[in-house]
Amino acid sequence: FESIYQLLSDYDDEDTTIIHQAIGVVGLITPWNWPMNQIALKVIPALLVGCTVILKPSEETPLSALLFGQLIHDAGFPPGVFQLLNGYGPNHVGEWLASHPNIDMV
Repeated sequence: FESIYQLLSDYDDEDTTIIHQAIGVVGLITPWNWPMNQIALKVIPALLVGCTVILKPSEETPLSALLFGQLIHDAGFPPGVFQLLNGYGPNHVGEWLASHPNIDMV
């Protein structure tokens, strides 16, 4: 981490600007291991910057995603901000999500 710190400390602050902005519709695909942790680490940052999220959880652990979706609903997020697609990855939902032209980032 020291080399990264050194690199960042060499930047002139007057010429550096960091902008946090929504990229648009984000497709998120999560693995089966530690499902709630994986979902939270992907969904929360995307929502915080204002992205619309489409989550495709692992077909082996869909219940964690359903619970997370219920938490999003109970928290009062507007309809459509968080969307959940269950299904298989290759040749199914995962492939569609990764190749859809209206999804700005996967």
